[in-house]
Amino acid sequence: GIGEMMALHNISVIDVSVASGRAIIEELKNLTQLRKLGVSGVRRENCIELCSAISGHPHLESLSVWVDHNQAGCLVAISPPPEELQSLKLYGCVDKLPAWIKLLPNLSKLKLQIDMIMQQDVDLLMDLPSLNTLCLSSKEFQYGELRFRGPCRRLWILEIDCNCKLKAVTFHGNWSPMPQLEVLKIRCHNNVSSLKFSGVQKLRKLREVSLTGSYDDKVKQQLENQLGENQREIKPVLK
Repeated sequence: GIGEMMALHNISVIDVSVASGRAIIEELKNLTQLRKLGVSGVRRENCIELCSAISGHPHLESLSVWVDHNQAGCLVAISPPPEELQSLKLYGCVDKLPAWIKLLPNLSKLKLQIDMIMQQDVDLLMDLPSLNTLCLSSKEFQYGELRFRGPCRRLWILEIDCNCKLKAVTFHGNWSPMPQLEVLKIRCHNNVSSLKFSGVQKLRKLREVSLTGSYDDKVKQQLENQLGENQREIKPVLK
């Protein structure tokens, strides 16, 4: 019954594209104790109601959203965002990140598995004060590059899924662009052959780099050369 629903803490994944989707969304507003929510089937017809239901949710710590195809701009209307949010995962057709992400003081884990990653999105993430784990996966990368130009002070683990559309991963900054980054994971799909790294040697705390999937040997060689230029006594390990 409703009383039990009110006390619900976790909803792993609920599909709001079904016939009863609107009623489900309406119910979400009442679930004030909700800490974890996964929502699939998000599209134009239901996204305004969904944004309204999620806005200002008092205890929500983890949110995962699957956005259907050609439904870009779906999540911009969440206002204010749930300020307790610690984990956010966005999947599917998200054309650019909603600006409210930068209003999340406690966001520590962010996973994006979206069609296109824009440079302005990457720049936006660099200012998140609590971000410690960032996973980026995309079919397309603006300019074929990922440029990390911010301090991203707490970031500890960075995972990048790349395909042959990604040509360069660059860490900008005179001193240490990501002062706490210890783990860098690069996963390659469809034989990545021309991916170049730069600025990796400036990552002062880097301990471990993993390169997995299908890639050309020269990608590995170039990454090894970068790691060899690291100024520290103990060089990061490439796995």
